Amino acid sequence: MSCRFILVYRPPSTSPAQTDVLFDNLSLLLSNSYRFNLLLGDFNLPQINWSSDNLLPSDMPAGLESLMSLFDLTQIVDFPTRTSHCGAENFLDLVFCNKPQQISNTVNLPPFLLSDHSSVLFETILPSTSRPTPILSNSFSKRLDYRKCDVKRLLDHLCSYNWPRQLSFFSTVDSKLAHFSAIFNEIIVLYTPTVRARRPIISCRKSKVFRFIQRRNPSLPRPQLKLLVRRQLNRVKRARAREELSIINNKNPKELFHFVKSRLRPPYCPISLLINGILSTDASELANEFSSVFQKAFSPSSPPFSALPAIAPFVVCPDFSPLNIAKHIGSLPSKVGFSSDFINFLVIKKSSDAITIPLSLIFQESFSSAKFPETWKHSVVSPIFKKGSKYDANNYRPITLTHALSRLFERIVLEELKRVIGPSISPRQYGFISKRSCILAVLESTSRIQKTLAKKKSFVDVIYFDFRKAFDTVPHNLLLLKMSRIGIDDRCCRWFESFLINRSSKVKVNGLMSTNEIAVESGVPQGSVTGPFLFLIYINDLLGLFPPSVHVTAFADDLKITGSDPLDLQRSIEIVENWCDIWKLKLAENKTAVMHFGKHNPKTVYSIKGSPITPHRSFRDLGILIDDQLQFDKHINLIAYSAKLKCRQILKTFQSKNPHLYFRLFDTYIRPVLEYGCELFDPSNASLANKLESPLRFFSRKVFQRCNMPFNSYADRLSQFSLLTTLHRRTLLVLRTYHKIVINSYHFPSVSSYILPSHSNRAPCMYKINGQYFDCFLHKNLSLWNRVCKVIKSKLSPVAFSKRVGAIPYDILIPPT
Repeated sequence: MSCRFILVYRPPSTSPAQTDVLFDNLSLLLSNSYRFNLLLGDFNLPQINWSSDNLLPSDMPAGLESLMSLFDLTQIVDFPTRTSHCGAENFLDLVFCNKPQQISNTVNLPPFLLSDHSSVLFETILPSTSRPTPILSNSFSKRLDYRKCDVKRLLDHLCSYNWPRQLSFFSTVDSKLAHFSAIFNEIIVLYTPTVRARRPIISCRKSKVFRFIQRRNPSLPRPQLKLLVRRQLNRVKRARAREELSIINNKNPKELFHFVKSRLRPPYCPISLLINGILSTDASELANEFSSVFQKAFSPSSPPFSALPAIAPFVVCPDFSPLNIAKHIGSLPSKVGFSSDFINFLVIKKSSDAITIPLSLIFQESFSSAKFPETWKHSVVSPIFKKGSKYDANNYRPITLTHALSRLFERIVLEELKRVIGPSISPRQYGFISKRSCILAVLESTSRIQKTLAKKKSFVDVIYFDFRKAFDTVPHNLLLLKMSRIGIDDRCCRWFESFLINRSSKVKVNGLMSTNEIAVESGVPQGSVTGPFLFLIYINDLLGLFPPSVHVTAFADDLKITGSDPLDLQRSIEIVENWCDIWKLKLAENKTAVMHFGKHNPKTVYSIKGSPITPHRSFRDLGILIDDQLQFDKHINLIAYSAKLKCRQILKTFQSKNPHLYFRLFDTYIRPVLEYGCELFDPSNASLANKLESPLRFFSRKVFQRCNMPFNSYADRLSQFSLLTTLHRRTLLVLRTYHKIVINSYHFPSVSSYILPSHSNRAPCMYKINGQYFDCFLHKNLSLWNRVCKVIKSKLSPVAFSKRVGAIPYDILIPPT
């Protein structure tokens, strides 16, 4: 519960019309009857005798009478506060409250200074004014069931407010947000039922259920225990059947993936760390240790630079109209998600029609005043394990969990920022921009390597750089300088300055918060919406500093340079070193790697910071294991083994007899492992193709055997459920990627150096090789593309092409040899 103090002065000369306006405005401020409201001041109503037993005298203004009855207000002052010149005693200074039991010891004191009004002294017990927090203390406590919220009544209540008038009483964006959030939170609690979370029994093993029930009912005789066990097992089976049915009908692959992960992961195991040589699992110690480690990663502000050349600024003007806010709310995930109060993604989506106007006013006020709300600068950090030892706090990434409304606000700002500044981002940057992806980055770099190696006695060296905690060490003042330099206008820069500075966070580990609060001195918040794009702006100028003979490809902070001139490559390494020294980013020299391609490669030794760079025969580049022969055999063996291991995990974890469930789980959890990056390693080797086919062959056979279904062959098993072979699906994925590249739906800037339009009247979409053939993606799949173009002769959108090519029989796509 929060408090509201409203101080009023009504001059004696106030007309009846003005008095009505006053009470109308007070009704807006008092419209939330669930607050502790205290209305006090000089009302100048001498005609009312508040000491009489009549609480609503006939000479009371109608507006005041309705105000008191509507909001259950009680007038506390029962003594006159002013004596007129003619000796009449008047009740002018009044105190109204909707919780009179919390007011005590009201006394009359002498006038203050030169005033002719008596002073009124009273005591009040204020309710708690702390921020509401979700009821999530433990798994057995009550919590709000947001999915059963009474949406109609919630919308009606929210729509009853005149939000422009409500927010007009507040002068700052922080006060407007606090007013709106308090009302919204209390209405959510009012119309959302609570449920008691129970520990689910997910085991169907009779012995485990028997022991569980026996511990809870130790005095029951054995026959009754057996009866309870049978009932519990039946309930578990029915619940699992309902869960499996919902999984089969679920169209959201992310929810399916998280469902499978929750089943496959072991029982909850809390984080444990080595602190001063002692293994600790105490949540408070772990949280404080993470706070200390994350705090050390920040870099201090850099000394100011001299004036840098900048282009004419672009005006960044986000669209904060209710219609655009409603569009972005519609794109939010349909889940509860993290929130520091009761306002979460699910509630925002349900109440979209009623909250777009107040959010429009708050967002517009914040951006126009270049002031980011202080409430949203206090966040929770969740440590996410990367790789290495799980007992070392340095191997965890701090992910910032921000408020749901803050994320919505950032989405709208980022949309306009990408529209204005997106064209200024280097074409060699493939991260966090539409039409660009990890696979395109690897495709582009490997195609360039293969093109160079096609020449006689040529070689290529590739150097992979690794930045140490790049997102956390970006100095705020240098980032704002880069933003101004790239062309962002002054108001937007000042808003982002307010967004970045004076942030603080607490670490949450094993359900407990750290006692130490982290002052975020540098970096862009990992986990925020705008953070990744701000880092792209920061690193953007580095990508244009390299010599012409050196090709650079970047995915955010994953940077690699490719070239055949060792001197230029060494010079490029020094360029990266100098840039990091100037702009205060740190290189992880021990993680920087070099790969040598080509039979005639001299295997030059490169150095960074005076230390030689370690050569690698294979290296994982954005999830693809690349070897120095560009054969991808190791990667294919690895993903085939991983996919088969996941098949066994699913078969061991799920005991259903429903084959549709298993194939749905395969599509969600296993198939992405086999198909990620298949444009790169589509094997012509029959043995490698069989390895990629083996997980589905193994899984389908086990599913049919478990479900007691007859089958003759692998092809028969697939035909019974209208499934495609792994090879067929990879072929379709290759064609879809090829189509998006040639119609510029994917970012592939050097496509014209590999293929050119054939300008055929019969097949206008056909292409031909530009120059010499070599084994790159665009060349080795050109015959397949042209074969499809003979069937699909018109230019189509990506969605239409995907449907058309999916209907082509495989025998036409790949003629039998």
